[in-house]
Amino acid sequence: RRVTDVMAQAASSANTNVVRMGNALSYAGPSAKAAGISIEGTAAAIASLQDAGIQGQRAGTQLRAILQQIQDPGTKAAKALDKMGIETGNLTEMVRGLNRAGPQASEAINAFTRESRTAVRVLMEKGAPGLRDFQQELENSDGRAQEMADTMNDNLRGAVAELGSAWDA
Repeated sequence: RRVTDVMAQAASSANTNVVRMGNALSYAGPSAKAAGISIEGTAAAIASLQDAGIQGQRAGTQLRAILQQIQDPGTKAAKALDKMGIETGNLTEMVRGLNRAGPQASEAINAFTRESRTAVRVLMEKGAPGLRDFQQELENSDGRAQEMADTMNDNLRGAVAELGSAWDA
């Protein structure tokens, strides 16, 4: 239920829907879990990517690529981040470190694979505070899926009733 509530809240708060969130989570979820990122943190990063137009499985694939690169100390990205003193064990802290580095961050960004550079830039634009705020919003999403289902059912029942009234007239 927690996952569906988070997906429902993310879908209602970002440029995405539940199907796209599910697709993205199916790609990024295992890597995020291995990196110790909560479902809310993962969904916040995915929703940020989707807000920027990186939709569905592309968002999940790009987030997975970022996470795999920062978790493996042998990758160019992890080495470049380490050289700059930027923490790689935490996605939000990595974003904060890159933003603090300013123009010098380009060397580390360019060390990421081509497919994930855009996603790194999108997350930087969102910023660590933006990611954290959205994650907190998702952490407070208990009951959101049921709330959305109730609204949809109420609207459907109302529409059917109106159609019946129009038909009778």
